[in-house]
Amino acid sequence: MQFLENNMELTFDEIEVRFSNVFEIFKQNLDINIDFEIVDDRIMLTSPYSNSVFTNVESVLDYHTKFFFKNSIYKEPLGRALGLKKGAPKPLVLDATAGMLVDSLLIHSFGCKVMAYERNPIAAILAINTISLSDVDIEFHYDSAVNFNRDVDVVYFDPMYGDEKNEKTLPKKEMRIFRTVVGKDLDADKIAKILKSKSRRLVIKRSVKALPILENPTMQITGKSTRYDVYLNP
Repeated sequence: MQFLENNMELTFDEIEVRFSNVFEIFKQNLDINIDFEIVDDRIMLTSPYSNSVFTNVESVLDYHTKFFFKNSIYKEPLGRALGLKKGAPKPLVLDATAGMLVDSLLIHSFGCKVMAYERNPIAAILAINTISLSDVDIEFHYDSAVNFNRDVDVVYFDPMYGDEKNEKTLPKKEMRIFRTVVGKDLDADKIAKILKSKSRRLVIKRSVKALPILENPTMQITGKSTRYDVYLNP
């Protein structure tokens, strides 16, 4: 794992001073063969196939703000899956697979309080850095979500699945590269069972034609290419 600025590798001391909030993650994962590009204070995932990958929080939230100015969050498939109701308090949502914060930011734009977990060190470094460069109120944890021990209203789980069959349905090139680096969640069924046992409402994101990870969802909410399997506990 390297941090490169203008194609020059940063030293340990430089990383510790400039990026102290991710230094321990970096130090613990030196054996990972991955390069990060540094531009000013921004950490980006490099790729020989596309532009460097990062999440621009302000741009994403600005897009959602404009979209929901004309569209109802209560009609959004994810909003329905989370149980959003007009006039009701917004839930505290635990995003168990924060990744590049794409869905965390969408849920945040609904007006929900978001607590995000990510166990992959590459994704965690990117997420911590991009949150630190913004004013977004997302509580981030570098850890497996199975270790959460707080009372939340909804747990949201979007495992890295590799069952897309049609190239047209694949995410954009940068996200495909990110998924290649991070890899699939081969233990998704085990994680899902634990999360279900610890939550009143578990929402699992799947591709529309994929089989449910857990049997007998309470309800299924389907969009154009995505399905949300919802599991309710008494």
